[in-house]
Amino acid sequence: PHQRYTWDVSLEVRADGQGWEHPEVLKTIQRQSGKSFEQAPLTGQRAAMAPDSSIFITAQSGDKAVSRWAVASRTICRAQPEVRMLVSTAHERTLWPNGSSFRPFAPKEGALDGETPALAQVDELWAFDAMQQDLMEQSFAPAIFMNPWGQLIKTSTAGTERSGWLNADRERGRAVVESGAPSSFAYFEWGIPEGVGDTAAIDLPDDALVRLVLDHHPLAGRHPRITFDALMDELGKGRTRFLRGLGNLTVEVRAEGIVDPEVWERQAQRAKIPTTAVVGIGVDVDPIGRES
Repeated sequence: PHQRYTWDVSLEVRADGQGWEHPEVLKTIQRQSGKSFEQAPLTGQRAAMAPDSSIFITAQSGDKAVSRWAVASRTICRAQPEVRMLVSTAHERTLWPNGSSFRPFAPKEGALDGETPALAQVDELWAFDAMQQDLMEQSFAPAIFMNPWGQLIKTSTAGTERSGWLNADRERGRAVVESGAPSSFAYFEWGIPEGVGDTAAIDLPDDALVRLVLDHHPLAGRHPRITFDALMDELGKGRTRFLRGLGNLTVEVRAEGIVDPEVWERQAQRAKIPTTAVVGIGVDVDPIGRES
């Protein structure tokens, strides 16, 4: 149902029939929600709409972009034997008999200069900072938005405070939704609340946090990995990772080069220090006083 709702809105045509109502779309949602699976039918639909349509996909790196392209292309080719998938380093492409093509591209400045995309898909938007956003949008946004049938569709799970592109678009999208005014930007967000009552989500007991995810994950009861036991296993791999991936909550990054957040979480105890405990702090200084 959440997939049907997303595309019913995203693929709405303008009242005059002359283009998409929402040329820009962002969907941020938990992992294991089928967002990667959606890329194949969306690509196939766009390739069939008009001859010689150019469809592109990228992700956090060139290798990831090729991986997303390959998964979607194999799905398309199984359904449409007349579609050809050509694999050649840095020249990967999928071709339709009507001349339409589907290609991956590396997320860098000028990546789509000179192209006129009917559709550009950006996956894992959380991996891009504000500077990368500026470079990427300069590369393909003008060509897309000058074409009434061009569309930019972005998908992502939550990131960190360094996820400049996602965080800016999320705030913009929430404002659009809250205003209720018509907009060319379609925004969708699924995830758990930041807390329950006065307790932040990160401080909830394990079983309560898992139940919160089950209450808010769109595929709970529909996916073999979205069960209480499976989610408890995932939580054991790190609370920060769990909150981002399966709660779709943005998390704060601890200082780099000290202790990896997930390593810290695996070693840490959730129990509080008793108020009666005597706590001591020790400082060791080397013999000639250089370091402590």
